[in-house]
Amino acid sequence: MTPPHTLLLGTQPATKSIANGWYFANDTNAFWHIVGHALGFRRGFHENMRSDGDVVPSIAMHLRGGKDHPHEQRDEVVADYEEAVSRLQGAGYALWDILASSERKSKKSGRQSSLDSDIRKAKTADIEGLVRRHPSLRRIVFVTGKGSADKFRQYFSEW
Repeated sequence: MTPPHTLLLGTQPATKSIANGWYFANDTNAFWHIVGHALGFRRGFHENMRSDGDVVPSIAMHLRGGKDHPHEQRDEVVADYEEAVSRLQGAGYALWDILASSERKSKKSGRQSSLDSDIRKAKTADIEGLVRRHPSLRRIVFVTGKGSADKFRQYFSEW
């Protein structure tokens, strides 16, 4: 296996991801579709499989071979979650979270939430320790955008 060169950081798995045991489990999340395009596979795991076996229309329209890109060939390999993670790691990427745990309840409804803005009582993951244990890591990418970058700065500014 290729030693990890890039740490892909999210804030914390969404409620659906925790329930399914998959990072980026929500069918409307484009993460695994983007990774699949880069590494030569199609996401073959979905929370709610569509009758045609395809992805939700809001994402399908942006994919190779989708209705907006019919001239582009779709990736033939359809990967389950374990295969997708294996391909990601095999290409030198590590995937982890900024937070090891937190409480996330909606301020409006009081129910479980996946929003970064609803995070309370956060406990950080040992990212510094992970980087020390894997000196081959050369960069950190915030895969959930500005929210995860802001949380990283909030908790790891001194580092």
